[in-house]
Amino acid sequence: MIFSLFAPTIDTAKLILDDKDIQMDKQSDGTFVCSVDNISDGDHRYKFQISKKSGILSTSIDIIDPYTTKYDREKHIGIITIKDGKKYEEEFKWQYDHIKLPENKDLIFYELYVADFSHNGQFSGVIDQLNYLSDLGINGIELMPIMESEEKEPDWGYLPRHFFCLNSTYGSINDLKLLVDKCHQRKIRVFLDAVCNHSNKECSLALIDKDYWYYKGKHHPEDPFWWGPEFNYEFEDKQLNIKPAVKFISDVVKYWIGEFHLDDKYEIARTQTDYLGYNVKNGEIRPSPHNINGLLNTRLLQTSDEACKLKIRTNYTNSTKERTKSIIIWETDHKPLTQLNQKAQINKRCGRWRLKILECNFKVKYIPGLTNSMPDYLSRSPIHDAEEDLDEIKHLISTSTQTDFLNVNNHSSIVTAVQPRAMKPNFK
Repeated sequence: MIFSLFAPTIDTAKLILDDKDIQMDKQSDGTFVCSVDNISDGDHRYKFQISKKSGILSTSIDIIDPYTTKYDREKHIGIITIKDGKKYEEEFKWQYDHIKLPENKDLIFYELYVADFSHNGQFSGVIDQLNYLSDLGINGIELMPIMESEEKEPDWGYLPRHFFCLNSTYGSINDLKLLVDKCHQRKIRVFLDAVCNHSNKECSLALIDKDYWYYKGKHHPEDPFWWGPEFNYEFEDKQLNIKPAVKFISDVVKYWIGEFHLDDKYEIARTQTDYLGYNVKNGEIRPSPHNINGLLNTRLLQTSDEACKLKIRTNYTNSTKERTKSIIIWETDHKPLTQLNQKAQINKRCGRWRLKILECNFKVKYIPGLTNSMPDYLSRSPIHDAEEDLDEIKHLISTSTQTDFLNVNNHSSIVTAVQPRAMKPNFK
């Protein structure tokens, strides 16, 4: 069995497998390797110990294999399962790979956080709710990050520490595979919200050599929302002819898509790796120098208007084209919103709404609160046992919604009795 660790800036490394220390040899490509024979079948705990000299001093630290797929959270150590002298993963029989899934233009997404959505905080709990999700009419699920993050405070998975490991509290590898398979059975595509911008500061790559995979300090110092070390996709190790961050994240994307059959259109890989300067074709990820050069040569946006225009261009998919064929009338009793698209200065919240709303062709229609009957009507409390007093029963007819009736006498009203504010008891 061969163990390996890519750490080109490290001087020495050894494997700690159960209670054995095994020295590793450094290869010309910066990879440390060692061979271990006669490993018994079953689960084994392992990690690496690396050393780097600084002058006359040498420091040693223990790290988890950056590519480990199993992790013991309590003992903070990687797990590898061996069978017949080789790494073993429990087999899973996919049953619904043949199902034709919805096209991009037809997708209706439901984003969910496994820990909160399911009754038990696990993938099995999500499976129990798939019929409910199907009844909603959705055909795409976006799972919020499910990689191992190991934060003491809830981070919703956005501080990944072990990029190839599932959050162990959600279930096993096969539990996730079963969830994906059951989704495909119902013609539901599954997407991952994958964090490829940064990592936890205790990620193994940051411990090996932070400056090799990440930017030095904050990449955008003015950004108040700094999660952790940011991957440096621009840095190239010219001696080894690789971009370390691009290589690592590409391996991450390929693993999750290949291992878990996520989305037969490879949408995650196409979106993420195109941004990193890669293309996906026929299930293979290959470098695309044209893309990365185009990204590096793109002028930075200067105004919110430019950002809005870029948002429209990048999101102009088939589904967006369908939405923009008709005009959406947005009715509101908040008059300032009529100027949302004309104001030169907007706050951050309005800016975010503006970017989203501009995906559609819309007009804002102002209706004063007193005459905006539908929301005012729905804010009243219905009286279930009201007396049949015609003076106290008022039928309200919306003048601008699909619930309009041309002849109210031929239809029953939505709510038969409403207590106006003036009729409510005045307690003193």
